[in-house]
Amino acid sequence: MTAVHVETEPAWGQGESLFQPRRAAFWLFAALLVFGVIKLISYFMPALDNTPDGMAIAIVLWGAWMIPFVWIVRRLDLMEPEPIPFLGAALAWGGIVATSLALIANGAFGSVIFKAAGTEFTQQWGAAIRAPIDEETLKALGVVVVILI
Repeated sequence: MTAVHVETEPAWGQGESLFQPRRAAFWLFAALLVFGVIKLISYFMPALDNTPDGMAIAIVLWGAWMIPFVWIVRRLDLMEPEPIPFLGAALAWGGIVATSLALIANGAFGSVIFKAAGTEFTQQWGAAIRAPIDEETLKALGVVVVILI
């Protein structure tokens, strides 16, 4: 028996949906997004209780601050513009998932630095050591997850 060759058009440029229930990366993204929202709500709830007006203003200002960055990314990506749902997923990963996981990772890594180097060193250098390692790694994992979706 011989295989039959069928000509098919390449799928380049065709939009692919972010909703991919058959891919494990989609479910990892969805679960971590839900976890991140819950973690950030619990983290910011005391500030929201104390100063709801300040939190509302902060959310509006950060949203306005995001608009030029989204515009720049869309303008600079001339050759092969990324689908908007995937840009949104990358933004959600960086703003919600990476931030919430960094809250946990920074605390854990800070205690390791404290045990290894002491209080004074940790107060002076702890954030400078742990932030690039934890936060940039988590953002890079977001790129990997979005690609795998």
